[in-house]
Amino acid sequence: MNTQIALTVELRLLAYAVFICIVMWLPYILTAIRTFGLVRMVSYPAVHYGFLPQWSQRLYRVHMNMVENLGPFAALVIVAALTGAANEMTAWAPGCSSGRGSLRSCCMRQAFPGAGP
Repeated sequence: MNTQIALTVELRLLAYAVFICIVMWLPYILTAIRTFGLVRMVSYPAVHYGFLPQWSQRLYRVHMNMVENLGPFAALVIVAALTGAANEMTAWAPGCSSGRGSLRSCCMRQAFPGAGP
């Protein structure tokens, strides 16, 4: 069976999310190695991250949140790609939550393209 799946917008966003998740890990783990030492970090200790700088603690929490949400997002995107359910609305919906306004304003812009900012 020779089935090819086209790289849709959703699959591309999934690939970007995985890449960002991998890259996001580097700064806080390098800070933890600098703070606690390489030997302690490699031995998988129960490290209390409260001793890290605030930005590193925040990045750790953001990374853990992304790891938790990447599985369900990947499952939905892959199922949509395999079943052919991906369409304009599934490609448009992630843009609504990417800091460009509320879902209501995105819907209004989609329904009435000439109205509003």
